Amino acid sequence: MKDASQTDPDAFEDPLSDYEPAEYKSELHRVLAEDTVSSLESSPFVQVTAASSIREAVQALHESKVSSLLVVEDDKKLATALKRGLEVENYAVEIALDGPTGLWLARESSFDLIILDLMLPGRNGFQVCSDLREAGDWTPVLILTAKTGEFDEAEALDTGADDYLTKPFALPVLLARI
Repeated sequence: MKDASQTDPDAFEDPLSDYEPAEYKSELHRVLAEDTVSSLESSPFVQVTAASSIREAVQALHESKVSSLLVVEDDKKLATALKRGLEVENYAVEIALDGPTGLWLARESSFDLIILDLMLPGRNGFQVCSDLREAGDWTPVLILTAKTGEFDEAEALDTGADDYLTKPFALPVLLARI
C-alpha cells in the first residue's frame, strides 16, 4: 500500500469503484469489526481512507452508520413493506402493529427515529407521541398517516411529533425526511 502523502489524487485508482453502495457499507462494517492489522491493510476501504482526506473518511463512517427505526403501523402489509424498503437502505427496523406495543418498544429500546401511524388499535398515535414526550423521551417522531386534515397535522405537531407525512407516499420522500 502506498503512503497517502505520495499518492497523486488524480492518478489514484479507487479500489472501491467496483462496489455497489450496500457492498461498500458492508465492507466498511467488516473492516471496523476486524482486529488484525494485516487484514485491515488489505481492505479497499483502508486504502481509500489512506489516500483520502480525513473529512472524506469521517463522512464515509457517518454515512455507514446503521440507524435504528421503530415503525408503529397497524397495516401489516405496509409495515412489512416499509421494513423491507428501509432495510435495503441499511436501517435496522423494528415493527409494532398497535399503539401499546409501539409505546412499550419505544420505552424499552433506543431508536434513532419512530415512524408512527395515527390510527392504531389500543392507543392512537397522538396518545403514543404525547406519552413519550411526557416521559421525557425526545426521540424524533415522524407521523405517517392517512389523515390529511390540517387539524390532524397541527394536533400531531402539538403533541410533540417532529414531522408529518400523509399516505399514500413515495419511499424516496420518506427517506429524505428520515
